[in-house]
Amino acid sequence: MVLVGGGDVLADAVVPVVAGAGVSLRVEDAPQSGWRERPGVVILWWAGLTQPPPAGAVLVDVDQGRLWAAAARAPGHRAVQLPAGRAWLAEHLGGRVGGGAHGPGRVLLVGGLGEEHHSAKVARELALAAHRGGMETVLVDADPRGSLRFLAVHEVEDVQGARAWWPDALAWSKDGAAHALMGALPRWNGVPLLSWDALAAVSEQEHSRWAGGAWPGPEQLEVISALARGTEVVVVDVGPLSWPLATLPGGSAAASALSELVLCAGHGAPWDEGWWLHGPGLGLPQGVEGSLVTVRSRSLPVDGPAAAAALGVAWAGTLDARPARGRATLRRSGQRMLVRHWLPRLQRGMALGAGS
Repeated sequence: MVLVGGGDVLADAVVPVVAGAGVSLRVEDAPQSGWRERPGVVILWWAGLTQPPPAGAVLVDVDQGRLWAAAARAPGHRAVQLPAGRAWLAEHLGGRVGGGAHGPGRVLLVGGLGEEHHSAKVARELALAAHRGGMETVLVDADPRGSLRFLAVHEVEDVQGARAWWPDALAWSKDGAAHALMGALPRWNGVPLLSWDALAAVSEQEHSRWAGGAWPGPEQLEVISALARGTEVVVVDVGPLSWPLATLPGGSAAASALSELVLCAGHGAPWDEGWWLHGPGLGLPQGVEGSLVTVRSRSLPVDGPAAAAALGVAWAGTLDARPARGRATLRRSGQRMLVRHWLPRLQRGMALGAGS
């Protein structure tokens, strides 16, 4: 059941969305506290109400200014502007009214080692697996060298809109309402995508620093962290990584934004020169897990478990990325591994390589 707080003012706007999601609707001026404890009930709260929204309520309004003001007063609540956010709200209601919520805020940074790191393939297939597994997911293309730009240009509609979203994402994150962006982002196979074209709309100095191989800066981490507060999984493709990872952020802002670093190893990875046998490990920030994945497209002379042990990260396995029928996606064997092995771990909040 969907419970609407705000009476007819909000009901008229959400009725088409609720009907499309196939769930029931109850309209009240001020829902009583007992409703919020009932399983399978989602409360939609009109941003124009003066009283604070109950825990777990979703702020909804057709007026952007009023919605932002309400989100600033009630940080931590999802905020959706209608009609732009209809698609996100419909998916949210369809997945949550049955009571099947997962843990919030998992951020996976996917980066590559070597000439054929395939981090873009792993990132988008991982996001797609999480989305199809019922988890609210957003895919962020944060590779300045463009590993997902082809995807953004050729497979996602409204690319101009995607480019324009970065200033809004930054503003909404500061207002505590970046999750409202989910309903308006362009989508790839149903997964909201914040593309590098949008991320590139930062200062020239910041762009140069990031394009040099460093990690996302404070502004990018702020938006990524805000997205994590409004969804369940944020998959971020950061592209090829420089080694050693001396620029891995270790401050409190970074530690709060990251959950796991997934290293995708390909041809020409640093251990081809044998340095990793004497390496000190990654030195990950506290609370951040690390997993090593070898992505097979050529014959790789890599002992994956040994490399993972030397780097001090979990062994996540080998994915088969040889293109099928000319498509730049993982082969079915790799997709099956994502669904059968990685998705259950992701849903339980475990490292992707845990228990391997």
